[in-house]
Amino acid sequence: MKSRDLTPATKSDISDVRDELKTDISNLRVVLKTDIANLRTELKTDISDLRAELKEDNRTTRHDLALEIVRTQNDLSEVKATMATKADVGKILGAIDSFAGQMTDMQRAVVLRGQILTEVQVTLADHGQRITALERC
Repeated sequence: MKSRDLTPATKSDISDVRDELKTDISNLRVVLKTDIANLRTELKTDISDLRAELKEDNRTTRHDLALEIVRTQNDLSEVKATMATKADVGKILGAIDSFAGQMTDMQRAVVLRGQILTEVQVTLADHGQRITALERC
């Protein structure tokens, strides 16, 4: 390109500038096509790598989920096996009530035995005194 001066451009000047611009645009197109091709290749590689990572992550996640489901099912089976049912709880409460009733009856019997022993001791003491009184007579 020529230096800037204030003279009007001639057809030759305009033609030279047009040719330079065409060359620059052509060169730019080549560079852009190369850059776009490189970007496209990089993107394809990145997408392929990402797909591979996602597949591996999916496999790992599915495997972990499957293991956790199996563990949970085993835990649930164990809980079901060791869990007391309403009937079991009813039997246990019935046995406790029965035992409590027997204990109450035994406590009453102990109290009654104590009273009977006290009465027998009093009677024996009186009996000894009566025998002694009869022997004196």
